[in-house]
Amino acid sequence: MQSSLELTAELTVLKKHQSSQKHQLNLRLTKNIKHSINSYFIDDSKNKLQDQIKKAEMLLCGFISKYNLSFNTIGHLSKLCQEAFIDSNIAEGLNISLGRTKATAITKNVIGKCYHEDLASKLKKYKFRVVIDESTDVGTVKNMAICVKYYDGELNKLETKFLKLVQLFTDPASAKAGATAEKLYSTMLNSFIENKVPLDNTYNW
Repeated sequence: MQSSLELTAELTVLKKHQSSQKHQLNLRLTKNIKHSINSYFIDDSKNKLQDQIKKAEMLLCGFISKYNLSFNTIGHLSKLCQEAFIDSNIAEGLNISLGRTKATAITKNVIGKCYHEDLASKLKKYKFRVVIDESTDVGTVKNMAICVKYYDGELNKLETKFLKLVQLFTDPASAKAGATAEKLYSTMLNSFIENKVPLDNTYNW
């Protein structure tokens, strides 16, 4: 790379430099390089398209979750969008990138995380009541579903929201004690403590 050169901004100096060997050499080296004013600006059209595709992915995953549909349908839904909107680069990007595995990850790590953080912030602000239910799934794993009921002052209505599904026992030794009332109570409290929700906000109706 050629080093920079400082010149006095005078016409005679510039003309003298123009005829110098160094300038002529650099001119020959760059004569085949074409420059346009757009080359000096960052083209973010690709970044905008990627952002639009990500937004569409989250909307479709939200649709799947809201209506409790199987994640196996997301691939067919993405392909349907491409066939329905043949002139859309966003729909084409969905068909290429969005499958069952990615949709599951988006729902758990993006939509689910944002939902959980938003609910935790509500519980820090409003009084709420806790509703729990302990059950055993098909894998004989004991789980406890924790729901909360509160009056949302922003929406001006009573809300019942799912907070968390907690596995009660993580090892055989702790499972021997059974799902006692003390175990259920401590597990429920830990769910609020780890989210920094003040326990003083709970009350009985």
